[in-house]
Amino acid sequence: MTSPRYRYGLFLRPPAKLASIQAQTHALLRAQFGLVAAGAFPPHVTILGHVATDASDNDMVAAAAAAVEGFGAVPVHNRGLAPYHGGICHDVGSLASGEPNPALLELFRAARKHLDPLRTPLGPAYRGGVKEEDEFYGHMSLAGHDLTRRPDLFAEVLRFLTDLDIGAPGDYVFDVVSLYRFETRTGWDGPWWETMTWTLLSSHRLP
Repeated sequence: MTSPRYRYGLFLRPPAKLASIQAQTHALLRAQFGLVAAGAFPPHVTILGHVATDASDNDMVAAAAAAVEGFGAVPVHNRGLAPYHGGICHDVGSLASGEPNPALLELFRAARKHLDPLRTPLGPAYRGGVKEEDEFYGHMSLAGHDLTRRPDLFAEVLRFLTDLDIGAPGDYVFDVVSLYRFETRTGWDGPWWETMTWTLLSSHRLP
């Protein structure tokens, strides 16, 4: 089965303070440990990612606009550093009470409603991205997929991030949703993050 050239992601843009922390941390982890996967992306919280499709950019932009129609800005609580799928992130998926953030879940549902019909069916070799609600977890990746290949570094990297004091816990407002297109020279079933590039296609400010 042929895999489409592009992947698309609908992302929630962090406010400037968190975006700056995330981008600077990506640069530090690359300089100190050679980790590049999380930094291959712009600062973001994934609403719906790794959408493989042969649809046109225009169709994807229209679907993204439909997905965010009627949504207001999203209050988000950052619970600080947390492990995620072998990597490390800022945990922004829950309210201060610990309950899942309903606004993020509603955005995820809307994104699935409008973008899922454009997906190209893929074989198991190309499985990627969260497609079911019970798998959805709002997070901002600091160390990503490549750390899973170096589990011996996990404790060292976590200590490094803890010493940086970049947890930035507290309440924030996220008010921009952006659609990105991704491609990679090495193929999506390998270490795609090593050659991945991206293009910002559209942004929508949530009132």
